[in-house]
Amino acid sequence: FLRYLLAQLSFLGVENFLVCDTKWISLAGMEDVPGIRIRRDVEDIWESLHEEREIMDKRYMELLAEPEKVFPKRFIFLEEQNAFALESAIRWRDVRPPGARALPPCWDDIGLLLLKGRQAGIHLVAVYQRMSAEACGGGSYRDQYGLKLMSRFSPQAWDTLVGTRPRAASSAVQGRAISVMGGLQRNVQIPFVSVEDAMALVREGVSN
Repeated sequence: FLRYLLAQLSFLGVENFLVCDTKWISLAGMEDVPGIRIRRDVEDIWESLHEEREIMDKRYMELLAEPEKVFPKRFIFLEEQNAFALESAIRWRDVRPPGARALPPCWDDIGLLLLKGRQAGIHLVAVYQRMSAEACGGGSYRDQYGLKLMSRFSPQAWDTLVGTRPRAASSAVQGRAISVMGGLQRNVQIPFVSVEDAMALVREGVSN
């Protein structure tokens, strides 16, 4: 799905992608997408997320002077967020300064990007095996995500993330998901896209 989304966005003209992937291999083969930066070590991810927050803050200063200004889109892909949250907690225990908060500062950056990024042209896409509060840096940040695509989910996950009745049923069909946006729910089929097909789509967009 991330290959498909990345290729589509690149085809449509987006030229700035930050991929945060502590699994290291999730988007292997997509390194030639124009404008892509892949960060794998958690401290490199922390630094890059903070840079994105600084870009957002700078854009808001520009909006103050020019309210109608439109910025080039920037997309942040937060892959393997459950692993990222655990690895961040482990690394933060090793480097945490005396008196510092228990959570690493990266969650402040992610939270502010979620709350304020859209108007500054910065969008986050996050992938979870289980979208728990711990994996999101807190339950309030979890609620800031708009569109959710859910597959192979438990009744408890539905209650936590959606909460409506009757509960939707998780499909056993490979690639089948439920799209949830506010009160609107739709069944969607996510296509399988190989690296070769994704990069062909990217090159077609770049060539135009």
